[in-house]
Amino acid sequence: MKPAIIQSIYDLQHEYTEFVEKIKTSGGFDLAKWLPKFRDSVRPMFPGELIVVMADTGVGKTAIIQNICKAARGYGDVLLFELELPGTLCFERFAALSADMSQGDVFQRYSDANKVNVGSVDHIYTCDKAGMTLDEMTNLIVEANAEGQQFDVIMVDYIGLMKASQGMSRYERMSEMAEQMKVFARDMNAVVVVSTQIHRKGEDYVDNVGLHDAKDSGSIENSADLLIGAWRDLDEPQKLYLKILKNRKGKGGDTIEARFDGGRMRITPWYMVPEAMGDAWEPGD
Repeated sequence: MKPAIIQSIYDLQHEYTEFVEKIKTSGGFDLAKWLPKFRDSVRPMFPGELIVVMADTGVGKTAIIQNICKAARGYGDVLLFELELPGTLCFERFAALSADMSQGDVFQRYSDANKVNVGSVDHIYTCDKAGMTLDEMTNLIVEANAEGQQFDVIMVDYIGLMKASQGMSRYERMSEMAEQMKVFARDMNAVVVVSTQIHRKGEDYVDNVGLHDAKDSGSIENSADLLIGAWRDLDEPQKLYLKILKNRKGKGGDTIEARFDGGRMRITPWYMVPEAMGDAWEPGD
């Protein structure tokens, strides 16, 4: 008798058949629910897969992560490890995204003892503890699972702020974390999305992001199932480019143009201007 962890092709066929039936119901985690152009090249993502968003400082990595969080509504609950922002600012940004208003307007509403509608992001849970290790994240999720809370999408903003093993160079620590993130996705049975910075090459402005541009590690592009590079247009800073640098289940190389409204934390298709705003709509910085 073969060990249980060794499977024949017929075992795999049975497992795959069950998998297909399951995803016919769930539909998978589809980034096209955020930006429809993803549908042209990116298939829905499933538990155990790792998405990496790679961009320079100031491009809007957190905004990208938060828009992906919002797009997961209907797929399942999201846990965001927000290692960069305090929970208060994280809430302000999600509230702006949910209510389609500027962050300044959100602050004013609450200053006036009013609230905004955050119903479109109420599937999102956050943890803003700084410098967490992967073991700490794992233990927190296991505890939540024991209480009946299942997270179908897990986000980390961003991987460079995670605490790793001591006694290693930064390159070694980043490589270790990147490789462990893929295992983490499989162990947690969730789609995992992480953001990371690019390696600056000396120029003041980055107008493209390549496959091997991840900061401090070559393991990030190796571990990712889907790797997305992001940058902003120098002449039109409200234009955000999202390039599919690696796509394990489809084609890479496609670039999606999106409209970035920093004030409202909204990232929408480039061609789409909210009708309610009309000609008066002005993207944020």
